[in-house]
Amino acid sequence: MKKRLVPITTLIVGIILIILGFIVGQIDMKQNQIIKHNVVIQTTQGQMTLAVEVAVTDEQRQKGLMYRKSLPEKQGMLFLLKYPQIVRMWMKNTYIPLDMLFIRNNQVVDLHQNAKPLDETLIASQDFATAVIEVNAGTIQKYGIKVGDKVSF
Repeated sequence: MKKRLVPITTLIVGIILIILGFIVGQIDMKQNQIIKHNVVIQTTQGQMTLAVEVAVTDEQRQKGLMYRKSLPEKQGMLFLLKYPQIVRMWMKNTYIPLDMLFIRNNQVVDLHQNAKPLDETLIASQDFATAVIEVNAGTIQKYGIKVGDKVSF
């Protein structure tokens, strides 16, 4: 009787491990899903809406817009930060020129225009930020985005 219990116990433990592996895999897949959201910027020229992908996980924030060959107009990526900080970005493995909007308290606190593709020079915000939005280069100028503009997530 003891010999039969060992294989049954092993089978049950194996099934439990498979189920746990599946659950953990599902949780990990949900954490790496891309969240899409609209961001509204109130400029002196009027209201502008951007469709952004939200970089939530560390992996998503590290990858950002790397390896992309294009980005549609009025689209971008929103990086949400855990606390106010001087933000340092770079263009490593990023093939499209970008503008960056640094945001704190729902307000643009700094801008960087025309970040060069593949340039590994650090781009630092001049003020503390809790979020960064990357968009196509030329967006800041085209829509008249300025420091002080209000941003709604």
